[in-house]
Amino acid sequence: MTLTAPGHAGRAAPARAGRLRAADRAADGAVDRAVDRAVDSAADRGRTPKGRQGPRAPLHLEPLVRVRALCMRYPQTQERPSHGEPAWFVSGRRMFLVSADHHHDDRTAFWAAAPDGAQRYLLADDPARYFRPPYVGARGWVGVWLDVLRPDWDRIEQLVDDAWRAVAGPRLVRGYDLHR
Repeated sequence: MTLTAPGHAGRAAPARAGRLRAADRAADGAVDRAVDRAVDSAADRGRTPKGRQGPRAPLHLEPLVRVRALCMRYPQTQERPSHGEPAWFVSGRRMFLVSADHHHDDRTAFWAAAPDGAQRYLLADDPARYFRPPYVGARGWVGVWLDVLRPDWDRIEQLVDDAWRAVAGPRLVRGYDLHR
C-alpha cells in the first residue's frame, strides 16, 4: 500500500510527511492550551454569562471561534500560537491574521494583513470597529474589534479573504480561485 499525501495523487508521500503531521499536532495542542488558558483566565475574572450552568467559553471567545473557521477554510492555512495568541499562517511561514489580546485590555480583536489603502479606508469609515494595530499597523495591517455590538461578519469575511490573498503567493491564490 502506498501512502498518498494531499496534492500528491498516486505518488508516495514525502518522507518528512510524518514529521510534519507530528509538528502540526504539537502546534494544535499548543493553540488549544492557549485557548484553554484564555477561557480559564476569563472565567476567573467572572466573564461567563449570568444564568449559564457548567463550563462554557466566555462570550469574548465566541467570535474567535468564528474567525478560526473563516481562516481555516483556505488552503495551506495552519493555526499556531504567536506571542501567546492564536495566529494563522499560509504555507507554514507567513502570518496573515492574529488574535489580539496582547495587552490584556479586556477587548476582543484581531489584526489582519490588508491590501494597500484598506486600513486608511476602514479607519475613516468606522473608527469604532477598526483600528491601526501596534507593531504591524505601519505596514498597512488593520485591527478589527470583535466585541462591538453586531460585528459586520460579511465585511470580516472579506477582510480575512483579503488578508489571506495578501500573504499567499500568486500561484496558491490562482489555484484556490480555480478550484472554488
